[in-house]
Amino acid sequence: MYRYLFFSLFFFSSCFNTQEENIPEPSLDTEVLRKILVERHLLVAQITSFQYPDSLSNNLVDSLFHSICLQNGSTNEEFEQNWDYYNSYDLDQLIKVYDKVIEDLKILELKEE
Repeated sequence: MYRYLFFSLFFFSSCFNTQEENIPEPSLDTEVLRKILVERHLLVAQITSFQYPDSLSNNLVDSLFHSICLQNGSTNEEFEQNWDYYNSYDLDQLIKVYDKVIEDLKILELKEE
């Protein structure tokens, strides 16, 4: 009985992939990521606060997001890959970046007053 249990456990444990995942490193500097996030949040705030009509298509918003990335020396795809990386593998670093994003947005808000 124990022999079958041992072989069963051995078989199932050998089925698991023991190789480490190939985790891609982020290609954007956190400062560039921060700048892109600040500008994206400002754009979203502008879109929602001015209550643009429904005719504002997703394609237009995507184009504006892409433009923000290009202005900061990146592509939207590169931003998305880095966003996925930080959300999946380095959430602590993303929280640090967002702390700076919030600071930047507060400073901009104070300048507006």
